[in-house]
Amino acid sequence: MSTASRPLIIGIGNQFRSDDAVGVVIAEGIAERLREQVELLIHKGDPAYLLDAWQQRDLVVVADAVNEDGQAEGKIYFWDALNGKIPASEIQVSTHSIGVASAIELGKCLAQLPDNLWVCGINSHQFHMGEQLSVEVTESANVLIDALSKRLQVYLSDKRTEEKSNA
Repeated sequence: MSTASRPLIIGIGNQFRSDDAVGVVIAEGIAERLREQVELLIHKGDPAYLLDAWQQRDLVVVADAVNEDGQAEGKIYFWDALNGKIPASEIQVSTHSIGVASAIELGKCLAQLPDNLWVCGINSHQFHMGEQLSVEVTESANVLIDALSKRLQVYLSDKRTEEKSNA
């Protein structure tokens, strides 16, 4: 499977800011389970760099911490970003100066998006210095890793079937 056809799993976060690392944890968990079937990219800074990373890709999964006041810590978010818009209330919930949703909107304007784009996150409240995720965020990360790994396996199976029928 070529690099462009392997799903790119992007984890965004800072591993030294407690729950901010959840995007990295999710991405690494998926990559560990699916090994050679996916490509892993970890990024600690702002998601604006995504425009270059996800160009000419069949599928990209972006995982990041969400910081939405009033929502339960550990709440799981998932959007199929090209088949629906991330709600406006979610646009600035990332912990970074430009959120993933803003990078997606910019990518739409510049026609710099992958063929499929899944965005997931976990609502997090603890961003102090430290390397440990909160209990709620850890539990939700494990649920999301399981669910996304299964969804990716189905996607990859469907992709292989499609490639065989086109051969």
